[in-house]
Amino acid sequence: MSQKIIAKRDEYYIKDLEAQDRFLLNKWAEFEDPIFYGYNYVDMSDKELSYWYSTKQYPFRVSYFSVMDYDGNMIGYLGIKEINRFTKAAKLGIVLDPRHVSKGYGTLIMKDFLAYYFDELNMKRLNLEVNGWNKRAINLYKKFGFKYYGEYMQKFENQTLDIYSDEYSDVSEFFEEKTLGLYNKIYKMSMTKLEYEEGKDEI
Repeated sequence: MSQKIIAKRDEYYIKDLEAQDRFLLNKWAEFEDPIFYGYNYVDMSDKELSYWYSTKQYPFRVSYFSVMDYDGNMIGYLGIKEINRFTKAAKLGIVLDPRHVSKGYGTLIMKDFLAYYFDELNMKRLNLEVNGWNKRAINLYKKFGFKYYGEYMQKFENQTLDIYSDEYSDVSEFFEEKTLGLYNKIYKMSMTKLEYEEGKDEI
């Protein structure tokens, strides 16, 4: 079966996520900052990689994609879950290899995927959730027209993070020590097709 490519540029192309793509995660670099612990995929076992892939296939109402360079490396992945065909809405997720962060890839990939999502799939709304401390990601989403509509607290992936150190003084407001451990604030953001169309020519 030929792979489906939804976008292509000189730097990369975006295609359907395939089972063999999971092994490419072990080639990713590792975030040095412990706050990004939940985004590190290096040194995963074959069993862990298979489980990761299965979570991108089931339950149903999900659709995931690999972002590939032309040397066969997966530089990122993204997808939508909680797809509702009746309301034409879904929730977005996007992750990049640390080596490709802050190099403009996020903007390009978002631009390509939003065109596919709203223009080709004809969806009406796209939701997402983002860590409140992740200002870089929030600024990217705002640039495309996503708007804040709510928040909640979630148990943090790295329970050993010393949030009281000077290193995290500028983001400590997004964390809270509770009985069950360290929690961080999650922002909920959303954009409609109309909002996308109004702003897409400005990006």
